[in-house]
Amino acid sequence: MLTRWHYLALLAPLALIILEWRRARARMLVVLFAAIVLASLQALADTRIRLIRQESLIPISSLSPADPVRRRFGLLHGISSLLLVAQVVLAGTAVVLVDDPPLPPSRPEPQP
Repeated sequence: MLTRWHYLALLAPLALIILEWRRARARMLVVLFAAIVLASLQALADTRIRLIRQESLIPISSLSPADPVRRRFGLLHGISSLLLVAQVVLAGTAVVLVDDPPLPPSRPEPQP
């Protein structure tokens, strides 16, 4: 599931950057670029987490809380979670920054 999430987290902002490039709105491009950077960092952290799980002979939860492997796993898991929250915040920011198209002028109602 995480692999699919990483593809979505990387490809969605990239597609939006391509769509927004013509408008050249700097704020939106910066937000989308930041989203791509955060998604890349999260994918890297999650890859490291997966490697730690695969290399451990016993489940991580069975290790002592003082074990360096468990501590590194916990740190990476926390970083990954914070990056995910930051991505959600950036997605909300991108939604707020989207300009709504102007409403057409209303027609005056005919007077009887």
